[in-house]
Amino acid sequence: SELQLQKYFWLPTENELRWLVGEQCVHLESVRWFGRVITGVVRVKNLGYEKKIEILYTFDDWTTSYTVKGAYTESPSPQEDRFSFCIFLPFLKLDLCIYFCIKYECGGMVYWDSNCGGNYKFACHAVAIVEGNGGGERTNCSNSSFNPFFDSDCSIFF
Repeated sequence: SELQLQKYFWLPTENELRWLVGEQCVHLESVRWFGRVITGVVRVKNLGYEKKIEILYTFDDWTTSYTVKGAYTESPSPQEDRFSFCIFLPFLKLDLCIYFCIKYECGGMVYWDSNCGGNYKFACHAVAIVEGNGGGERTNCSNSSFNPFFDSDCSIFF
């Protein structure tokens, strides 16, 4: 079997994202993962020229935490900016949980996107590879057969 990261959160539609950024000034726009790397895009309200975006993450439920900086990528409109980030995971192990949240500093103010207080979560699960009919078929072997937070279209096997 192989290990696979699975996300446990929803991402907003474009209209929802615009509203959320307008209301809370920062929100996760998109996320992708492959192997031991999680990349994402954060959208922020353009409140001033000097901006600092940080992604805080943990492997042990915030007993210890780490930080990566967001890098400016573009301004989709005069009111908003996009920043990208990359989290390199030092290891993958069964049932590992990774939580992260986003911190945005601008004009002496601090804004947070913590997924409504629950933080963004990834968990590591085993995936069995079944050989047959000339190709490999992957089957999710996690404890639950259905998870409403898992977006199967975004599943990436490694």
